[in-house]
Amino acid sequence: MKKNVLYLPDFDLGELTVEGWKRFLGILPLMFTVTHFLESWKWGQAGNILWVCHVSGAILGLGFLLRNKELIQMSSLWIAIGIPLWIIDLAYTHPWLLTSFFSHIGNFTLSIFGIYIVGTGKYAWVYSSLYFYAFQLLARIFTDPKLNVNVSHRIYDGTSSVFTSYWTQWLVIFFTVPVGLWIVNRGLSVAIPKRKQG
Repeated sequence: MKKNVLYLPDFDLGELTVEGWKRFLGILPLMFTVTHFLESWKWGQAGNILWVCHVSGAILGLGFLLRNKELIQMSSLWIAIGIPLWIIDLAYTHPWLLTSFFSHIGNFTLSIFGIYIVGTGKYAWVYSSLYFYAFQLLARIFTDPKLNVNVSHRIYDGTSSVFTSYWTQWLVIFFTVPVGLWIVNRGLSVAIPKRKQG
């Protein structure tokens, strides 16, 4: 079996084959992401879709569809981190959107299942760090500064008493992101042992 090929258990649910599960698991995260994008667009906040947690949902879906375990592993880290950050964000900045619940909680549930199947990757935290930096840059270039997507424009709301300069906060984020992702990766590897095949 190739290293990057996703193993899916052969569930005996009538017509739903392994290929059917692969498509189902891939389509759900993409559906969550697209519906949240459309809802954000309706509220004039389409740029919010570039938050790394939403991007990770789309990457998770592609990982299932392409049977690529690296995509599942690296996206699952940000989806896990995104849960507490999302709750904090709701308290400080954004109104409640039902689609955001599915984009976070729904994708988190699917990512846990994905990690159970493929396990955690040794270097997933590195890849997750790199694509965060990339999407923070994209958010700075393409999104409304008022949204402050991925903390790409200004000090994050509620932290001005800690940081007096945006670039000081940016440096802290830059260096703590890989550390946090490594910790989450290790935690998931202990909490969710990879499913034994056979």
